[in-house]
Amino acid sequence: MAENNFNSLLQKLDEFTRKFYVNQIIRGVILFLSLSFILFLSIVILEYFGEFSSAIRTCLFFGFAILLLAVFSFLIAIPLLKIISIGKRISHEKASSIIGSHFSNVSDKLSNVLQLQQLSEGNSSELLLASINQKIEQLNPIPFAAAINFQENKKYLKFLLVPLLVIIALAAFQPKVIKDSTQRIISYNEEFVKKAPYQIIVENEKLTAFKNEDFKLKVSLSGEEVPNQLNVIYQGKRFLLSKKGKKNFEYEFKNLQNDLAFSLFDGEFESKLYTINTLEKPQLLNFKVSFEFPTYLKKQPKELENTGDITVPQGTRVKWFFSTESTDDVAFIGADTSSLLAKSAEDEFIFEQRFLRTANYGLSVANKNIQFLDTIFYTVNVIPDARPSIEVDTKVDSTNQQIRYFKGLVKDDYGFSKLLFYRRFISKNDSIGEFEKQAIPINLALPATDFYHSLNLENYQLAAGDEVEYYFEIWDNDGVNGNKSTRTQTFKYKAPTKEELSKKNKETDELVKKQLEENIKLTKEIKEDLDALKEKLLNKKELGFQEKKQVQALIEKQKKVQQSMEKLQRQNKDNNQMQEKFSKQDETLLEKQKQLQEMFEKVMTEEMKEMMRQMEEMMEKMKKDDLQKSLEQMELNNEELEKELDRNLELFKQLEVEKQLAEAKEKLDELRKEQAALKKETEDKKTDTKENKEKQDELNKKMEDVSKELEDVKKKNVELESPNDLKDTKKLEEEIKSDMQQSSEELSKKNKKNAGEEQQEAGEKMDQLSEQLSQMQQQMSAESNAENLEDLRALLENIIQLSFDQEEVMEKINKTSSNDPRYVTLAQQQKKLKDDSKIVEDSLFALSKRIQKLKAARTINQEMTAVNFNMEKAIEELQERRTPQASNRQQLAMTSLNNLALLLDNSVQKMQQSMMQSNGKCKKPGSGKPKPGKGSSPSNMKSLQQQLNKQMEALKKAMEEGNKPGQGKKGQKPGQGKPGQGSSGMSKELAQMAAKQAAIRKAVEKLQEEIGESNGQGSGSMKKLGDLMEQTETDLVNKQITNETLLRQQEILTRLLESERTEKEREKDEKREATEVVEQFSRNPNTFFEYNKRKDQETEWMRTLPPAFNSYFKLKVSEYFNQIEK
Repeated sequence: MAENNFNSLLQKLDEFTRKFYVNQIIRGVILFLSLSFILFLSIVILEYFGEFSSAIRTCLFFGFAILLLAVFSFLIAIPLLKIISIGKRISHEKASSIIGSHFSNVSDKLSNVLQLQQLSEGNSSELLLASINQKIEQLNPIPFAAAINFQENKKYLKFLLVPLLVIIALAAFQPKVIKDSTQRIISYNEEFVKKAPYQIIVENEKLTAFKNEDFKLKVSLSGEEVPNQLNVIYQGKRFLLSKKGKKNFEYEFKNLQNDLAFSLFDGEFESKLYTINTLEKPQLLNFKVSFEFPTYLKKQPKELENTGDITVPQGTRVKWFFSTESTDDVAFIGADTSSLLAKSAEDEFIFEQRFLRTANYGLSVANKNIQFLDTIFYTVNVIPDARPSIEVDTKVDSTNQQIRYFKGLVKDDYGFSKLLFYRRFISKNDSIGEFEKQAIPINLALPATDFYHSLNLENYQLAAGDEVEYYFEIWDNDGVNGNKSTRTQTFKYKAPTKEELSKKNKETDELVKKQLEENIKLTKEIKEDLDALKEKLLNKKELGFQEKKQVQALIEKQKKVQQSMEKLQRQNKDNNQMQEKFSKQDETLLEKQKQLQEMFEKVMTEEMKEMMRQMEEMMEKMKKDDLQKSLEQMELNNEELEKELDRNLELFKQLEVEKQLAEAKEKLDELRKEQAALKKETEDKKTDTKENKEKQDELNKKMEDVSKELEDVKKKNVELESPNDLKDTKKLEEEIKSDMQQSSEELSKKNKKNAGEEQQEAGEKMDQLSEQLSQMQQQMSAESNAENLEDLRALLENIIQLSFDQEEVMEKINKTSSNDPRYVTLAQQQKKLKDDSKIVEDSLFALSKRIQKLKAARTINQEMTAVNFNMEKAIEELQERRTPQASNRQQLAMTSLNNLALLLDNSVQKMQQSMMQSNGKCKKPGSGKPKPGKGSSPSNMKSLQQQLNKQMEALKKAMEEGNKPGQGKKGQKPGQGKPGQGSSGMSKELAQMAAKQAAIRKAVEKLQEEIGESNGQGSGSMKKLGDLMEQTETDLVNKQITNETLLRQQEILTRLLESERTEKEREKDEKREATEVVEQFSRNPNTFFEYNKRKDQETEWMRTLPPAFNSYFKLKVSEYFNQIEK
């Protein structure tokens, strides 16, 4: 029982202990809150007014927290632990002491019980236990827990209420004191600056930037009061922001490498710290591009670095190697697709593709921070293998219009496979041949090379109307798309038809005549200008500007004549070559054309050209005396030029008549053959009458054309200064046309028999007309030659006599004093000689215009001009009685006369030889001798014999009448009257006639030899003819011209006519076709073009050569120029 009481006592003590600690907790809570509020209020107020730095705020924050934690632990946590019996609690003794002090009736009783209990544990005395039990019972009624009064804690509430009320008051009336300070204390690690009276707004959405890039900070301010400037503070430095408005500012951070903290400061207020975060950006550092070219290009692989835009040949395989940084992926973006590149190593990527056409591509990189935002675009420019190009320059050989030289240039980007030349022949009958191809060697590896080639059209033996087509084709070596080719245009050469040739010939002839007439007119103008300038210089002491200007104008006019003649030469030469190639022409006409062309080329002599050059070069330095001498020479040259032009014009007109007559005869002969062929068709009963009529109508038109052609020949013949004696064929022509028209009408009536008869008559009359035209051609040649030879001999005698007379006057002048009255008579004799020389000059000039073969005609005219000029000057000197000067001029005139005599004598001999020979000299190479009929022809000999017979008859008549042979008679031709002729004229003429007859006899003997060689036998009639001529020679030498002699001459003429007829029949029977073999000279095309290029360079060089250079220095420079060309 006693034990239970004691346990009950202990429970009551434990209850007291729990209440004791609860009381401590209540008091601790009040004190903890009071202390917390006081500390919080103190720190807040201090921070509000102090605005401490982060370090102080950190100290305050952690000090406040530590202190509160300590107080909480001491006042609340420890008592709370003890309530739950954790930690050391107050002992029962301590509790009994507290209880005893609170209850007076308890005093030390409770303590004594506890002590007795402790004693009883070692001594179990009943007495002791009874005592303990007694005391416990005394203490049971006392509530030990009442010793703890919770109300006593109210006294501590004052410490709580005061700071709480202050906080509430501040929160109500000054909340920012509590709010701002609390925020700053809580955010102890942040810097809080003094708050400005405005708000700073960072307009950038994100404060992030990529590494190595710039970042532009954009700031705006809001509020009533804003600063005028704003600074940014970072890395310990201050920088001014640029102002972009009243409240807007900007600043650019350059090349950011790491995160960057900054604040804004206006000089008084500083903002909070801002941080720009830097991100790693994927970068394409560099790349290489390698090229694998198509095999056919034969190019080595190639590499480029950091080159995005590339140009490659078509078919090239391109491979890229990319080096990157901070890159996870690289995208290759094409026109249609995009690909992620394969990664070959860390930060290295590769890609390859073969390109056949131009394409754009893009590159984009990505990592975890950025996904393919920026794309760089490049271009792969693919150059396709272009088609080859070809240029061809064609030149015609100036010596042979049938030879074409080609200089070409072929180009390609990568070389060639072949160059071909195609050609084909197209007949005038529309027969088209196949193209023949020929490979031309060139350097196939070069991208550009030139080539040379030639085409000789004569190999095709073109006839009139035939064509040749040709072109070049070049092939490249394209290994991707296959070889491609380019060809030139198809060149065509068409041989002109007979109608085109005829038309072209007439047009050229008219043009040449027109140009010659214009040049003659221009030379006359030059003569007038020269006379006017010479007269003007008589009253001038010095040369003025106007005079020099006039001289320059004269030089320009002469240049114009020179240029016109050069153009005329080219036109006439080209026309002659064309006519000679495509039409059959008489060899005599061909020879005359060549001679006339040579005359055209020699109209402007080198002396004339040199004189013009010298005058032009000396214009500025020339004095009056020098100019007068030059003008005299120029006057002589111009007079000579005018004569040559006049002579060329007349000879050209004569040749035009002969050519047109030959052309008309050729057309007539063709028409005659066609009429004969149509006659056979008409007689054939199977042929269609209507078709025959159409053919006949066509032939009628052709006959009308022939008639017009002959009419034109007669008109042009009349325009000649010495017209030819042409027969009137008008009546025969009309009869032919009438028969042909009758034939056409009969055919329309389907009367073939009558039509055939009319065609037969027309054909026979065509034969007659053709024969008459042939006779006209022979007479125009033979008769005029004999007549011209006679005139030339008469002029020769006149000139010799004139030379003797001049010598006689000169000797008398030298022996006569200038004061002698006979001096005037001698001057008058000189004047008479001048008049005689003028007559001779006119006769010579007129004769030179008729004799084309007079090759010395120009020199003869020059000498004759010099004779007149010196005689004129001699007369002037005699008038001034300057005997030595007059004698000098007379000596010069006599020298020119002697030169003339020699020239004319030589010309007479050549004409005699020419007349004794045939006018055809075509031989086959190696034949050695001419064919019969092509040597001394009976036709020519007949004409010469006719002339000789007429002369003999005239001489016999003169002898009978008693006149002196050679004396001037009425109707005598100019130049035949010989001043001072003596009685020896008869002997001379008889000797000349004997010589003529001997020449004809030799020609007959030569013809006899030719016929004998051809036929293997001689000719008895020819031998008889030679004997008759030899008898005539004997009579002439003996000065005996009897009737028997004249009868013998008629027999000779008759035999020559029979020989001519026999010769024509033999030619018809033989029907031989002779082909003349002409040696062709084909030049190297390369050499041809080099020559022309060099010629052009020299021409250009001559243009730039200073005019002051004389001929010596020009020659030296030219030699140097030629040397460097080698």
